[in-house]
Amino acid sequence: MALLTLTTDYGYKDYDVAALKGQLLQRNKDIRLIDISHGIDTNDLIGAAYTSRQGSANFPSPSYHLTVVKQHEGKNRLLAMDHESKVYMFPDNGIISLMFPETDLVIFEVGRFDEHSLFDLVNKVIVEQESGKKLEDWCKQSHGYKQSIFAQPAIHDNIMRAMVFFVDSKNNAVLNIHRDGFEDFIGENAFEITFLRYNTNRIHERYDGEGTQGRHVCRFNDAGYLEIAIYGGNAAGLLGLQYGTTVVIERKI
Repeated sequence: MALLTLTTDYGYKDYDVAALKGQLLQRNKDIRLIDISHGIDTNDLIGAAYTSRQGSANFPSPSYHLTVVKQHEGKNRLLAMDHESKVYMFPDNGIISLMFPETDLVIFEVGRFDEHSLFDLVNKVIVEQESGKKLEDWCKQSHGYKQSIFAQPAIHDNIMRAMVFFVDSKNNAVLNIHRDGFEDFIGENAFEITFLRYNTNRIHERYDGEGTQGRHVCRFNDAGYLEIAIYGGNAAGLLGLQYGTTVVIERKI
């Protein structure tokens, strides 16, 4: 049974998610559908890319992963790629280069939405792959797919300027700096992290440790990104953090 994950900005209030699943199952009852998230903010490519990649990383290979956000800007076609024996499907709207910015991507065009429905195209990918074919056996490689750039922290002397790029379901503010980049920049030096009128000079292993109740802490989340959190609280709301908020990291030498 083929395993297909779904990440969309359809939301949970209306019937859109049920319609998506129903249409897919009408075409192939042997698909096992698993939600990663349908709570992505409308048209939030960066949030969708982050959520889909981190969620799909936990699934076995082979598996299939559909991310549908901002479909109306998808150049009217569905694309696909194979990464570590997982097939990712997405509109041509720049999301895949946000999901895998460090990867030399080989992208294939599955088909166009003005000729086939999204549901038919997704099912075709699964049927062809499950028959033993590879994408290159039946798809045309796409060299002109849309690419987006994931903003990296800016570094000048002993100052790094990062930013909030995602607020998760617990209202933790996730920054665009990975543990590896942070440790390369700081080394063995002391540091201070400043955002709005708040600051800290410590990275916590957990945000629910002793003495952290109700206080803001900085920690690396399970995906390795630095985040600002409040145990039992609402960091983004209480601290005024939102997408694009600047966070300054000063290396003390």
